[in-house]
Formats: sequence, structure tokens, C-alpha cells
Amino acid sequence: MLCKRSEREIEKPTLVFLYWVLFPFCYFFFYFLLQFSIAMAAFFQLKLLYILLYSLYGSALAYISLFYDGVLHLTRNEIGFLLSIAPFVQVFACPLWTFVADRKPAAHGFLMAGLACIGGGCVLVLPLLPCLGLENPLALTAALAFGFAFFGSPVCALVDSAVLKILADQRAIYGNQRMWGSLSNGLHILTVGFVISQFGINTAFLVFGLGLVGFILLSLCIRIEAASTEDTEAVRPLLSNMDPTRSRFGYKPAMITQSRRSSSADSVVQHYASFRRGSLVSHANTVYVDDRDDGRFSALLRLSTTTTAALDAQLEAEAYVSQMNTPVPPLGLALSQIPTVDTSLAVLATLQLPTTTESEGSMLRSWRVWSFFITVFLYGIAFSMINQFLFLILHNDLDMSSSLIGWTGPLGGLAEMLTFWISKQLFERFSVVALMTMAHLTFMIRGLVYITVIPGETISQCLCLAMQLFNGLSYALLWSTSVFEVDTLFPGDQRAIAQGILAALNYGLGYGVGCLAGGFLYENYGYVWLVQVAVAVTAVSLVVFILGHLRHS
Repeated sequence: MLCKRSEREIEKPTLVFLYWVLFPFCYFFFYFLLQFSIAMAAFFQLKLLYILLYSLYGSALAYISLFYDGVLHLTRNEIGFLLSIAPFVQVFACPLWTFVADRKPAAHGFLMAGLACIGGGCVLVLPLLPCLGLENPLALTAALAFGFAFFGSPVCALVDSAVLKILADQRAIYGNQRMWGSLSNGLHILTVGFVISQFGINTAFLVFGLGLVGFILLSLCIRIEAASTEDTEAVRPLLSNMDPTRSRFGYKPAMITQSRRSSSADSVVQHYASFRRGSLVSHANTVYVDDRDDGRFSALLRLSTTTTAALDAQLEAEAYVSQMNTPVPPLGLALSQIPTVDTSLAVLATLQLPTTTESEGSMLRSWRVWSFFITVFLYGIAFSMINQFLFLILHNDLDMSSSLIGWTGPLGGLAEMLTFWISKQLFERFSVVALMTMAHLTFMIRGLVYITVIPGETISQCLCLAMQLFNGLSYALLWSTSVFEVDTLFPGDQRAIAQGILAALNYGLGYGVGCLAGGFLYENYGYVWLVQVAVAVTAVSLVVFILGHLRHS
């Protein structure tokens, strides 16, 4: 009897554990695994392309400042100069290579592979520089940095372009593919940080090399259909027959939204659910055709450039989000509404700007528009001053290990994606002044925390990691609000150009100036002065934006 009673006493807690802990865990684990498999199955090649691409940015490129400092022993001024090369060069390189890819769609995959090979090769040469015994490796390092900036950096825009064109009439789910790049970037920064703390900084280049080989091989498999010469010649008259009031897409952006509002929300949700079955037809890619066009416009649809493809994705996603009877749209659609900086830079390859009327041209002379552009430029300077030197500050000045620094990747990426996810709802509920104020204040609070914490203490390290959530929130809030503000300030046929200028001012000119100024301040006055000046520039940026709105009002 005693034995049987003891067996029951042992079995009871075991059954309770199985019932309340193990079974639910297994259920949710397999459920997550099933959902993960379903998500990966749709356009698996495109998701893998983003995963491999951002494995490069989450490995050696993320920790490049630590390599410059700890291995090459460069000064902060020299590091700032090297980091400024990519933003300045990419403003010109990105439109150039995107233009080539749009003109030669059949060679799009080969172009991505070739540029990645050259640009990635420049990065992989860096660990070999100490073996050369150079007294000052700055000149050779700058040449390699320029090589990556000119050949490697535009690959991001080319990947966006390829994905948008391959999706064709399903461009609204472009964000579903893009978010895998953000996940890959965050996880690689975390993993590589741990590996560096165990085996040294050179292991980051090993991860970079493996990801580069995988990306090149996958890029060679990318095929984009090109229109034939006969079809191209046949549809050229269409361009002259299009109604100029309909912009380059043949319709006003409000037309598609208004027409879709007449349908029920349930039908729109069903359309979105049919994405995976490939049955959704894109309305944003429809070209206005009259009876004289003989119905031959399919080649024009296939000749869409990166710019038109990106705008198609935005308009499609906006139309479907506006009809969904849910408080928050699916994450993929939310990301599709917001173009990346690289895709926005690609629009600068447009050879013929849209003709502006007198009323539209006067907008470029508006103080509200110029104050908005100045705000984005100043914020880019401040953001670059801290973020480009962040790992050096955390490692050298705040005594954080590489394994802890690696957590900045997933934390910042998580905050960024969540903010993008609800950005449309925030923009509808709050004013643009309130959102821009929140973006600036969170960035300023983050900087003040960095200069007030005590280096080496556990609580200080936790606070610094928590501030990375503020970083993702601030950047995503400012960029998404800026994109929506562009839609408000500019007519439909000028939206793409305005976004290109926005990206050039923020990432190109702003980041470049921020790297140079940050390196000078860091070298001569220390990280406290660097952060203080960045906070001051952020405050000036906010004041300029508010004054622009007050004067407009």
C-alpha cells in the first residue's frame, strides 16, 4: 500500500507538470514552427535574399568601428572620415547602379552578384592590412571603404528593386519580404557580438564572408523578365496620350482609395488573404489607356522602374490598409507603406523630372517645406554623430563587452519594426508636430542617459541597452512621419522626387557631415562633448520644424 501511495504521489505532480507546462509549450512551439514555415514558404527565395544581405550588415559592417579602433589603431578623426565615405558616395552610386539595373533588367541578378563580389571583397581585404606592416593604413583603408561604398552599398537598393519587380502584381506584400532582413540584421548583430567576445573581431569577417558567398550564389539565380524591343516601340506613344493630371501612373492616388472604399472591408481582407495564392491584381500598376492604344500596354507594365515599383507598393498597401476593419494592419502591409532609404535614393536616377506648374513650384519656395528638409538634415547629423560611434562609446567609454553590445541589434530592430507597424495609426491620431517632437525628445533623452550613467556598473549597462529601444523608436518615428509629411506637402507626381531629396539630406549629406563632426569632437573633446553637441543639434532641428509649422499656420 505504501509503495502504491508513493507512486501516486510521484505521478500526480508529474502529470500536473506535463499538463500545465510541457504540453502547452510543445503546442505553442509547433504552432510557431508551422506559422514560421508557412511564412517562409511564400516567396522563399526573396526572404532568403534579404536574410543573406543583412547578414553582411549585421556582421563585419556593424562592428567595423571596433575593428578600425582595436586592430588598425586609427584615431577617432580618421574613423569618422572612413565612416563618412559610404553616405556621401551612396547618394551618387545608388541612383547610378539602379538606373543600370532598370535599363538592363535581364542582367539584374548578375549585376547584384558582381557588385556584391567587388564591394564585399573590399571588406574582406581589411583583416589582411595588419599583415602588410604599413605605418599608416589610412590611405589603403579609405580606398577599400570607397570601393565598398561605390559597389557594395547600392546592392540594398538593387535587392529592393528586384523584389518589387518579381512580386509584380503582388507588390503590396513587399513588406512581408523586407521584414526578414530586419530580423536577420538584429539576430546577426547579437550572435556576432557574442562570437567576437569569445574569439576576437576577425570572426565577424568570417561570418561576413559566408553570408557574402550565399548572397552571390542566390543573386545569380534571380531572373527578371524584360520586355521585347517590338513591344517597347509599340507602347511608346502611350506616354504622350496619357492624361497629365493622372501623373506617371495614369490615375490620381485618391481615385483608387475612393473606389475601394465603396467595397466592403471583408472583400478587401479576402483579397489580402489571396496574396499567397497569387490571385490579387494590382490596381496601382494600371496605366491609363484610351481606344487609340490598341490594348498593347503589357510591355509598359513590365518596363516599370524601381521608382514606379516602389510607389506602386506604397499605394497598394495604403489602399488595402484603409479598408481593413482592424485597428492595426498586418506588419507586412505596414512596412510596404514606408520606403527604405536606399529605395528612396534610387529615385534620383530619374532623368526627366515631372513638369511643375506655378502653384506646385511655389511649394518648393515654401518655408514649411524648407524647414522640413532642414529638420531632416539636422536630425541626420545628430543621429549619425551618436550611432556611427555608438559601439566605440559603449565598448571603450562605458566598459561594455561585445556580447552585451550585440543586444543593441535586436532591441533597436524590434522597436523600429513595432513603430513602423503602428506608424499610420499614430499619424492619424496625432499631429505631425507631436510625432516629430516625440521623435526628437526620445533621441535627446537617450543621449543624456549616455553621459550620466556610471561606466562599468550593471544598472548603467541595462540603461544603455534600454536606450536602444528609444533609438529604434526615434528613427522609425521620424522617417515614417517624414514620408507621410511628404505625401501631404507634395502632389502625387512629385512624391518620389521629394522622398529622394529627403533620403539624400538625411542619410547622404546628414550622415556624412555627422561622421566628420563626430570624429572631430570624439578625438579632441571626448564622448561627452560628442553626445552633448548631438543633443544640441537635435534641439535646433526640432525648433526649426516647429517654427516652420507656426509660420505656415
